[in-house]
Amino acid sequence: MDFHILNNRTYVINSSEDWDEIKKFIDLVFKKININLNIEELYHQDNDENYDCYKILTSDKKVFYLKLSLDENSKALERENFILERTKGVASGIVKFYGKVKIKENLSCLLFQFPNCFNVRNLGRGLVIENFDVFLDCYKSFCQTKPSKLKYKSVLSNCLNYWDIEKNFSETAKLSIKNNTDYDRIINIQKDLGQNLINSIPTVENESTCISSLSLDSIYFSNNLFYFDKLQNTCSYHPIVDIVDIFFNFGLKEDSEKEILEKFYQYYNVFHNQSFYDEVYLMQSKKKLLELLFCYLREVYMFRSTRLDTIINISNEFHNCYRKFNKIGSFLDNKKFIFDLITEPILGKKV
Repeated sequence: MDFHILNNRTYVINSSEDWDEIKKFIDLVFKKININLNIEELYHQDNDENYDCYKILTSDKKVFYLKLSLDENSKALERENFILERTKGVASGIVKFYGKVKIKENLSCLLFQFPNCFNVRNLGRGLVIENFDVFLDCYKSFCQTKPSKLKYKSVLSNCLNYWDIEKNFSETAKLSIKNNTDYDRIINIQKDLGQNLINSIPTVENESTCISSLSLDSIYFSNNLFYFDKLQNTCSYHPIVDIVDIFFNFGLKEDSEKEILEKFYQYYNVFHNQSFYDEVYLMQSKKKLLELLFCYLREVYMFRSTRLDTIINISNEFHNCYRKFNKIGSFLDNKKFIFDLITEPILGKKV
């Protein structure tokens, strides 16, 4: 079962007839933006927080990604277009169209050409670890384009605003949470984590580009090269943020983290500042915990558990990061509650 946001943001596709309608819709989008592609294959690539993404393979074997949002003023797509226009295909995509498309209502649309490759979630996370020098070459090439002056504090502030359950969940979803678990406790945990996160950003004297959203779904590989997608959070801070995000999102053990960190410092020829690293690690752990809490609640109470594979991925990530959260005060104070909350769909136990 596939989940889409094109119809009231909660459109579940479960038949070939539905896919025929989606294909007709995509054809209509291309007609509206006056782009003619001879589509050979069409895949639903991803459900991002803000848009649906489709992978298009043409008869001449070119690959395009089409991102569509019901928000006609989508900041995420506007921001990603901004970054792609400046990177100009360096370890990323090449924009072919960005703007509004009128189909009954206005949609935000971003179309870009991308190498024919697969993300690390499909290829296996070991690919990055085994080819880390190649990864750093591609990552550095991307960052050297210096596509963004946005500050990391702004990225975190935007994340916190999006993850705000009280502001962004429907009344029905909030009532459902209250009927099933301790809503007020969740809100207090979220507020405490958010305040600590935004107040714990280590100072960086000489900031440089970082993507600040690296995950299994945003790193791609083909022909011994890595490419990057989901670039709306690209900002100016410190690349160690991206390395720590890999540690969390890949679920790496401490020995692997140390090995990669040593390679990173050798590659960039910089001194390992343990105090700064520990501060960044704690900051990113708070961010990751907030993300997992929000994503779990969104899947279960907003989307009503229609994407079981996503819920399983969230539970797996939580399991992989569990020990990494042990230096967060809010986590230690609510450890059993949070554990039961996120594992409830798997274990079948009501919190």
